[in-house]
Amino acid sequence: MDYSMTSILDVAKQFITQLVPRDGVAVDFTMGNGHDTFFLSQWLEEGHVYAFDIQEEAVKST
Repeated sequence: MDYSMTSILDVAKQFITQLVPRDGVAVDFTMGNGHDTFFLSQWLEEGHVYAFDIQEEAVKST
């Protein structure tokens, strides 16, 4: 894959889909607006996602 025009987020998602089994476990320590947590939950349809954030607003919005 040519990574020169690929965002770091796309690279991270590609690593996840290649290395984390669909029945695996993932942790999102900075859930923020929930987009990455949602991606992980879609990928891990048979697994578990644990998401945390120190900001109460992030937890509410997610």
